[in-house]
Amino acid sequence: MYYRLLLFLLAGACLLPAAAAPVWECDFTRPEIREAVRKSPCASLKKGADGVWTLVLDAPAGRSGAVTVPLPAGKLAGKYVTFEAEIAYRNVTYPVGAPWNGVKFMASFLNGEGRRVYPQWDGFPQAERWGRHDRRRAYWRYAYPADAKDCKLTLGLETSSGYAEFRNVRFFTEEAPVSILTLSPVPKARYDAVLPPRGRGVMSPFSIDRMDEDAFRTLADWKVNLLRWQLNQPQGKGDPASYAAWVREQYSVLDRLFEMGEKYGIWIVVDLHLASSILQTADGRDTVVEIWRGLARHCKGKPMLWGYDLLNEPNTASSEPGLEMFAEYQGRLVRAVREIDPDTQVIVTGHYGSHGGLEFLPVYPEKNIVYTIHFYRPNEFTHQLDRRAGTFLRYPDANRNWDKRYLRRMLAGTREFQLKTGARIYVGEFSAIRWAPGADRYLRDSLELFEEYGWDWSYHAFREWDGWSLEHSGDPAGIRLDPENGRLRAVLEALRRER
Repeated sequence: MYYRLLLFLLAGACLLPAAAAPVWECDFTRPEIREAVRKSPCASLKKGADGVWTLVLDAPAGRSGAVTVPLPAGKLAGKYVTFEAEIAYRNVTYPVGAPWNGVKFMASFLNGEGRRVYPQWDGFPQAERWGRHDRRRAYWRYAYPADAKDCKLTLGLETSSGYAEFRNVRFFTEEAPVSILTLSPVPKARYDAVLPPRGRGVMSPFSIDRMDEDAFRTLADWKVNLLRWQLNQPQGKGDPASYAAWVREQYSVLDRLFEMGEKYGIWIVVDLHLASSILQTADGRDTVVEIWRGLARHCKGKPMLWGYDLLNEPNTASSEPGLEMFAEYQGRLVRAVREIDPDTQVIVTGHYGSHGGLEFLPVYPEKNIVYTIHFYRPNEFTHQLDRRAGTFLRYPDANRNWDKRYLRRMLAGTREFQLKTGARIYVGEFSAIRWAPGADRYLRDSLELFEEYGWDWSYHAFREWDGWSLEHSGDPAGIRLDPENGRLRAVLEALRRER
């Protein structure tokens, strides 16, 4: 019974009934909304032949534009909210420095800790939030916490120029999802007596060219015993069929990884690092099921196979009408793998890999299921990506209450999920940009908590982008190797603890 109950989840509930009335609509005739439009130099309103008002953003080269209006927090807090709008755009440039920007349809809020959270539309299936797209209905979903306040709707272009239209913007609500931790009894995860060892390691680079024998030798010297290998979707492989073909081409790469892993004592996690847009259509979802069947057939029985990481940070809030809910779909992936490989660990996750989302997943009935989170809190500290900023936030920071106690609070939900379900927890990614002051202390505090809780972990990332590199100095202005830097020392201390 709990399994059916929890299929109504944080990300992926089915569409509302057709007869449902919207709870709120963006009425462009209201004076306060017209005033917000007037204040944006790139925004205007036009009335269509059908009498519907349309918000137009027309930002010239080098400019962006957006309109932000308040949302009724009392109608969102504690609700599962479905947003929809008709959106069209053309000549929208690639967003500067932030691919999650571009055409923006977002409903942010302040949570109970006073931190602003930014749930938003992830784009049309097989399309980006830039370039051109004819008018089409867009929709996304999010479960707003009961303490959500200061909710704001943003429509426009962020760090992009171009032309965009929005009309018939509205939202519907349903009751918020149920936490598995409130059930009595709480279901328990099942594991074999003998499983792969505790994993302590790193995320892979993008290319096999960077994982030569020297790289494996370096990781072995560090005492790494786990490599999370990302089958990262390359540009031009955005449709399901081309991505599936590319994955099949990677079988020989995986064989090489297993061979080197066996030689150097490093276990391999196979991570399907695909764009969430593939999950928005029935065809895309079916293709991913077949991708995993193929990977399971190829990888079953390989030496040093630690687990199958089903979906990397899936944005499960957008999907075609009629698709199954996300937890149910993820269960379909689990079953597809289990049909072929009954024993190897299968790694599941919640919306965007959030550290707070596991309680809204079911405990899947299959054995040897590992639950993964990605941890980058506070994001304002870990993701200071602009190396030219000049000044940077630091850790710890007493004024912001950023310290080890803050990290422990952020991880409390995952810890509760572990204690009540007995689930194995894997921190698939965590990091801090190398030039952030106190990044070494942040990594040390995080790792001490992971070790205290007995979690598996992999640092993001090894020989990928230099901003995350453990091998380079903390100087944002240069790329200089520094084998004595504090971030590397913090990670090495954790890697070299008694196993």
